[in-house]
Amino acid sequence: MVVGGFVCMAGAGIDLKKFGYAWLLAFVFYLTVALGALFLVLIHHLTDAGWSVAVRRFCEHIAALLFPWLAILFVPVAVLAPMIYPWMTIDPHTDRALIAKWPLFTLPGFYIVSALFFGVWWRLTSRLRYWSFRQDETGEAYCTHRMRFHSGWGVLAFAATVTLSGIIWVQALQYQAFSTIYGL
Repeated sequence: MVVGGFVCMAGAGIDLKKFGYAWLLAFVFYLTVALGALFLVLIHHLTDAGWSVAVRRFCEHIAALLFPWLAILFVPVAVLAPMIYPWMTIDPHTDRALIAKWPLFTLPGFYIVSALFFGVWWRLTSRLRYWSFRQDETGEAYCTHRMRFHSGWGVLAFAATVTLSGIIWVQALQYQAFSTIYGL
């Protein structure tokens, strides 16, 4: 990890913009792993599946990486965002594509929505994990009901945040493009 940290700093020193793109790609890769684990936990509780019991705890641990670890790893993306995303340095009144995507494609919109994503993911993973550990201690059925409740609103929040994060963090690299491929 220390060697990797030095290589990252060397890469940032050579070309900060390319480093930002590379960091964004790596961040999105690991984000999809954690979000995939969260999705499996949500589906497990919503369907009361028996097959996923063996991997549920493992998926809960991976999903718990969304906050704070992946939020911390998002900081370089947030700092380098004006270099990575060309729409951040363009006057929005001169570009119809930006006007059509207002207020999401604004500097405050980018940072507020990004914070909101991590807040939703933190709340969801922390509640599911809390009730899972509590169920291990007490064995109460109430814990199962709470996990189902959080999975119910969580799957809707998951769909919205995954879709919007894909749009604002990845599709926004080519902000003029319109596509439905980034939908959940």
